[in-house]
Amino acid sequence: MVSMRPPQRNRRTIAAFSIALAATAALGGCAFFSAGPQAQNQSAPPTPPSAPPPILASAAPAPSPDASALADIEFHNKITPLLKDYCYSCHGDGQKTGGLALDSFTSAASVTADAKTWDKLYRYVRTHQMPPSTEDQPTDEQRKQIYGWVDARLNAYYTEHPEPGRITIHRLNKAEYNNSIRDLLGLDVHPADDFPMDDSGYGFDNIADVLSLPPMLMEKYLASATKVLDQAIPTEPIISRVTRTPASLAEVAYYSFGDRGDGWVRLNSGNDGYIAVDVDVPATGE
Repeated sequence: MVSMRPPQRNRRTIAAFSIALAATAALGGCAFFSAGPQAQNQSAPPTPPSAPPPILASAAPAPSPDASALADIEFHNKITPLLKDYCYSCHGDGQKTGGLALDSFTSAASVTADAKTWDKLYRYVRTHQMPPSTEDQPTDEQRKQIYGWVDARLNAYYTEHPEPGRITIHRLNKAEYNNSIRDLLGLDVHPADDFPMDDSGYGFDNIADVLSLPPMLMEKYLASATKVLDQAIPTEPIISRVTRTPASLAEVAYYSFGDRGDGWVRLNSGNDGYIAVDVDVPATGE
């Protein structure tokens, strides 16, 4: 048997409805049983049944404004007045020093749309580079309020829009190049020994941002590739060669007549006769 349990959000409504039904049934029962004596006394007017108590429902809480709406409210009520007091003299009200007009930003969304500009503003305000020392300065609390709001907005933006940054193409250093040739082609050669010295940074010579690719190294790459492939794939023609072996040094079949004494072996063509000689054939590779 499978028991069905109502969802959590409907339990209160079902419980209230069950209590109301129970109260209705109880009142109806009382009215039914009390109608017995009254039925015997016809002069007494019947008692009308009592109405069930109303079912009360709790009001749902009002939805809270979303984060973007709260950010807009804070921007208009807290940040914009501070920018007007300390920044608009150079970056607003028609002034556009350095190509920046802060009064062009009218919402929190417009701030995150130009995250790089506001990231720079965050650094300048926090490090007291802006406003300039010749201008009126905000208090430490006001300054913290400005860069704190900007920091919160940019963190929220970058969380939703991560920026992995650039990735530098990594070339092999000399040791990695030699090891790669050995593992790929099975050759015990070290072509990178003729390469220029690798650049190093932070004590390492395998950092992509440090390893450059000068023209001389590219020429060495091309020469090394030709040299290594010549050893890995033989392209010279194979020279044929005839080797004579005395029959007395060969392995003969059971049905042969053995060495005649003059270096020849006579085989019996009526049986499975054979003669075999071990030959060493030099070849590059394993």
